Amino acid sequence: MQTISLNHSQTERSVQFQTTSISKWLNKTLAVAEENRFGVTAILILLQVSIAGFNVVIPPMIGASVLLMAPGISLAFLSNSIALAQAKMKWVLLGFALSMIVNATISIYCFSKLL
Repeated sequence: MQTISLNHSQTERSVQFQTTSISKWLNKTLAVAEENRFGVTAILILLQVSIAGFNVVIPPMIGASVLLMAPGISLAFLSNSIALAQAKMKWVLLGFALSMIVNATISIYCFSKLL
């Protein structure tokens, strides 16, 4: 049986490179999104409303309570408020991402119960 050994400094360096490149990419993306704030916000609202629409339609099909839909819809309104208040773009993107993930998760869960 052969053992595998790693050079600790080499592993540490690659992890540092990954986090540095991710933070560079994130800062670059935020700067571009800030320059195109109106277009980015409009596209995010369109995507979010589409995903939240599934959250409004699918749960009643399985007889689920309105309380199941409430977290997703509340986050949708919250993220729209953050965007309209013209908060920092990282908070706008975070709010929309969280809203879309929660709404999609609820919709997928209810759709799996429908099948």
